[in-house]
Amino acid sequence: MSILRTRHLLPLLGAVIAGFSTPAFAVDTQLQARLNAMQVADQAIRIEVGTITKAQREEPDAGKRFRLDAEFKVLAERMRGIDVANQQAVAEILASGWPTRATIGQTGMSDLFLIIQHADLDFQKLHIEGVRQAALRGDIRKSNVATLEDRLLVRQGRPQLYGTQIKGSSKLTPYPIDSAENLDKRRSEMGLEPMCAYLANFATMFGPVEYAPCTGK
Repeated sequence: MSILRTRHLLPLLGAVIAGFSTPAFAVDTQLQARLNAMQVADQAIRIEVGTITKAQREEPDAGKRFRLDAEFKVLAERMRGIDVANQQAVAEILASGWPTRATIGQTGMSDLFLIIQHADLDFQKLHIEGVRQAALRGDIRKSNVATLEDRLLVRQGRPQLYGTQIKGSSKLTPYPIDSAENLDKRRSEMGLEPMCAYLANFATMFGPVEYAPCTGK
């Protein structure tokens, strides 16, 4: 075949190859927007709750702490209502199958995970395997899996693996950690920062966390 004839066949060959290539996924902008709205509501109420909780711990006056506690209870009830509504919405979304990073982007997948993270225990149990599989596909971060694994363990009265869950009102401490001597190794494997760095960042919003390997307490 001559070079000239080959050149004339190139556009046709390109079209044939394109026909066999993997089709592009359409981005679901409506679902992105829906998940983003849920994430905004989720985080806004938690910022309010975190601010009140920190103020309670730092307030020396008992009367003012009592008033802050009343505010906290109102906010906690609002937060529960938001979480229930978000969980119902995500249940409807997942009933049609898991979206992917290709269809809703990394931010959309993070928003989706956030709602599962703040859902009730049964919902988390139902979808933990979906979260694991999404991480294996590269649709969500491994650190998300670690957070949800810890939350499930803690809610079932078992020691956590990655130190992501913190407890307390007047004094903050991590929930019990399994094999704490290997904690930072496990955290690194899941893409998490060292425990002491994590607690330092956590403290900026919620107050200092007592954990002997980091604080000596």
